[in-house]
Amino acid sequence: MISISVFLIGFSTLAFEVLLTRIFSISQFNHLSFMVISIALFGFAASGTFLSIVPSGQMRRPHYLATWKSAAAMIMLYSATTIGSFLVLNNLPLDYFRLPVEPIQILYILAVFAGFIVTLAYTQRPEHTGLTYFATMCGSALGAIFPGLLLPFCSEDRLVIFSALVPLFCIPLILSKTDKNQTPSKPRKPKPIRWASAGLIILFGAIYTLTPYGNWLIRVKPSPYKALSQMLQFPDTRIDQTFNTIRGRIDRITSPYIRFAPGLSLRYMQNITQHEAAFSDGDNQLVFYSPDAQNQPPFSTFTLSYSGYDLRPEAKSVLVVLQGGGTAIPCVRASKIKDVTIVAENPPLAAMISQYYGLSVISQPPRAFLAESPRPFDIIHIESWGALIPGSAALDQNHLFTIEAFRQYLTHLTSDGLIIISRRLLLPPTDSLRLWAGAYEGLKMLGTRNPASHLAVIRNWDTFTLLVSKQPILDAAPLRKFVHDRNFDLVFLPGITIEQANRFNKFDAPYHFIEINRLASAYQQNEEDAYFKSYFLDIRPQSDNRPFPGRYLKWLRIRSLYRTLGRRRSAKRPSLPQGLYFFAVGSGFMFIELFFIKRYILLFGDPVISFTVVVAGILIFSSFGGAWVQQKEKSVLKRMLPALIAVLLIGAFTLEDLTTYLLRFSNIWRYAGAVLILFPIGFLMGLPFPVGMRDLVGTSAQRAYAWSLNGCASILTSIVSAQLALSFGISFLWTCAIVAYLIVIISWRHM
Repeated sequence: MISISVFLIGFSTLAFEVLLTRIFSISQFNHLSFMVISIALFGFAASGTFLSIVPSGQMRRPHYLATWKSAAAMIMLYSATTIGSFLVLNNLPLDYFRLPVEPIQILYILAVFAGFIVTLAYTQRPEHTGLTYFATMCGSALGAIFPGLLLPFCSEDRLVIFSALVPLFCIPLILSKTDKNQTPSKPRKPKPIRWASAGLIILFGAIYTLTPYGNWLIRVKPSPYKALSQMLQFPDTRIDQTFNTIRGRIDRITSPYIRFAPGLSLRYMQNITQHEAAFSDGDNQLVFYSPDAQNQPPFSTFTLSYSGYDLRPEAKSVLVVLQGGGTAIPCVRASKIKDVTIVAENPPLAAMISQYYGLSVISQPPRAFLAESPRPFDIIHIESWGALIPGSAALDQNHLFTIEAFRQYLTHLTSDGLIIISRRLLLPPTDSLRLWAGAYEGLKMLGTRNPASHLAVIRNWDTFTLLVSKQPILDAAPLRKFVHDRNFDLVFLPGITIEQANRFNKFDAPYHFIEINRLASAYQQNEEDAYFKSYFLDIRPQSDNRPFPGRYLKWLRIRSLYRTLGRRRSAKRPSLPQGLYFFAVGSGFMFIELFFIKRYILLFGDPVISFTVVVAGILIFSSFGGAWVQQKEKSVLKRMLPALIAVLLIGAFTLEDLTTYLLRFSNIWRYAGAVLILFPIGFLMGLPFPVGMRDLVGTSAQRAYAWSLNGCASILTSIVSAQLALSFGISFLWTCAIVAYLIVIISWRHM
C-alpha cells in the first residue's frame, strides 16, 4: 500500500511541477523550470531534515509517524496544501522582477508533505528501497506526461486541481490497514466520520473552484507587464479564442486599438487596419493585418524589413520564420513573391495564420525544418522581436540567432540569397552587436573571405534590421535610396562614413555605428576576443551551447553559498563519505537532467516540451534502474558506476552532433531518438541512490539525513546550473555531472 501511495504522490507532484512551468510561462516572463524544480525539492529536503533532527522520543516517532493513519493524514494535507498554495500563488500580486525579495518559498510547502510520505517509505522500509524508488520515479514520470496529454482539452488551472486530488484515491485503502505499532492495550476505534468529513471538505472546496462562481480563484492571469494584460484594459477588447497546449497558451483577441508596426517609417501617413492579434502566453503578439486599401501604398514597403525585398527584387522564393510580430507576411505580399514557405512552431498559431491568410503554414521548429529540407530560398525572413522589457527574457533560450543557425540559414540560400532579421534597438548597443557578430562568424565558417562586405545594418528610432547577403553587397545604391526615401539611418554598410549615420533619428552620438565599426575593425585585425573582453556587457555571439539572446551581464564573481542545515548529533549524522555520496548523487542527477532540458530545446523548439520529455524519460528509466537493483547486492555498483562514467564520457563527445543530426528527422523519429538517448543514462543514474539508501547508511535518522542532503544538492544544482549555462555554455553542465559522479565513486570506495 505504501508503494501505491508513493506512486500517486510522485504522479501528482510531477504533474504539478510541469503545470507550474506552464503557469509561470503565462503569469511571468519565463517558465522558471529551474526554480520549480529547486523549490519543490526544497520541500523534500526539508522533510528529510525534519525527520533526521526530531529525536525518537518526541512526537512518538517512529511509532506515530509510521502509522497508516499518519500517512493518510499527510496525503490529505498534501492535497489541501497543493490546492491552497496554488490559490495563493495565483492571486498574490507576484512580481517577476521582485522574485529575489519575495518569500514565495512558503507557497511550496506542499512539497514538504509529499516529502514526508516518500521519506517515511525509505526510512521505515529500507529493505524495499528499490521498489520504493521504482514507485516514486515511475509515478513521477507518468505525472510529467499527464499535463501534455490533457492540456489541449483542459486548462492549466483545472489540471492543477485534478492532479492534487489524485492521491486521495488511496485514502480508503490506507485506512483499512491495521497499524503494526498499535498496541492491544490501547485499541483505537476508527472514526470514519472524521476522515470522511476531512476528505469531503477538500473535495467540495476543489469542486467549488471549478464552478463559474469560484473559477476566478484559479484562472491563470498574465503578468500586468505583458502585452495581453495591457491590451485588455482598452474598451471593446475581447478574447475570442484560447488554445492550451504544452507548447503554450494562445489567446486570439479582437480590438479596435491594436497598434503594431515595428520599423515603420514616419513618412507613411496612411492608416493601417489591425483588428486581430494572437498572444503566446500573454505576450509576444502576432498581428493579423487586413489588406491595404486600394490606391494606397502597402504599409509594409515603408518598414525596415522590406529593405531586403527592395534589395533583391528578382527574388522568387521566400522562407518566413514567425515568432511573433506579423509584418513579414505583408512584406511578402507587397513583394509579389508567390513561392512562400511559412514556419510557425505552435500548431494552433500556425492554424490561425493559415486560416486568416489562406497560406500553407508548417508547424515545426525552424531549425528542424531546415535540417529536413534540402531546398534553397532567395530570401529567409526571420521575425522574432524579443522581449519588450529589457532583462525579462534573460533566462530564455532561443536557437534562431546562434552561429550554427546563421550557418544553417546561409547554406539554405540561393547563390544570390539574403537573410532579413529585424529586432528592437537597444542602448547601449547590445543585440545589434551580437547579431552582427553571429552573422560574421556564420559567414566565416563557410569560408567567406571578407564577411563584413556581406553585411548591412539600418535603423529607425527603436528598431534595426540586419541584412546578411550570400554574395558581397557590391551595389549599395538601392539600399541607400531606400533608407533616404524613408528617413531611416545607415548603421553599417561597407564604405559609409560617420557623417552619413545618425541623420534622421538622432542620438547624442551614432553609438551603434561606432561600436559595430569598432567590432568590424577588431575582426579584421583578429582581435575580436579583446574587443569582447573589453566591452562592458557580454555581447559575444550566441552558440547552440549558449543560446541566451537576452543575457548581457558578465560574470564577475560568485558569492559564497552558505549551508544552514544546523548542527546534528554526531550519532545521527552520516560520515563525510556518506554525505558526499548522497550530495554528489543528487548533483549529478540534476546536472544531467537540466543539461538535457536545455539541449533538447533545439530539438523540440519549446522549453516546456523539452522539460516534459526529459523529466518523464529520465524518471521512468531511472525507476527501471531502481527496480532492477532491488535484488542486487551493493557490489553491483563496482561495475555500474564506472559504466555510468564511461557513458557520460562518450556522451561528452557525441551528444552535440547527435542532437544536431536528429533535427533532420520528422517529429515522431525526433522524439523517439531523443527518448532513446535518455535510456542508458537514466537507467544507470537510477542505481546509486536506492543502493545507498538500502546498504550504505544504517539507521532511519541517517537515511532521513541522506534524503535531505540529496534534496539540498538538487536545489543548489538547479539554481547554480542556470548561471553556469549562461556563463560557460550548456555543455559545461555535462562536465559538472561527470565530476559529480566521480565524487560518487570516490565516496563509495571510502565507505
